[in-house]
Amino acid sequence: MCKIRTDIHKNLLYVFLNSSEETNIPEFVTNIEHICYNLVPGFTCILVLPKDTSSIIKDKNFICNTGNLIYAYGAGKIVSVVDNGNISESSKAVKFDFAAGIKFENAYSIKEAERILTN
Repeated sequence: MCKIRTDIHKNLLYVFLNSSEETNIPEFVTNIEHICYNLVPGFTCILVLPKDTSSIIKDKNFICNTGNLIYAYGAGKIVSVVDNGNISESSKAVKFDFAAGIKFENAYSIKEAERILTN
């Protein structure tokens, strides 16, 4: 199952994705909905992608749908994180088709993502 946590003081949502095969999608969506309602609209999100590079390629739609869902529930900006030491060139080339208007950036660590969101 994917892990979700928040930092209420920073108005920040952290979502740690697993492969879609390991995720109960209806439960995951319900969890996202409930958590997003507890954040102030315009919150920021760090979306941590699976470390397994084949999952990133295979689960491109799951990743995009997750980003779109989080944006629909009020995210102002999303930063995706991939493990730079574990990411293949083919995974780096994956283009995510997020909904128009989503402010989206990439980072190679959670610390880098947090820096991006505080600037």
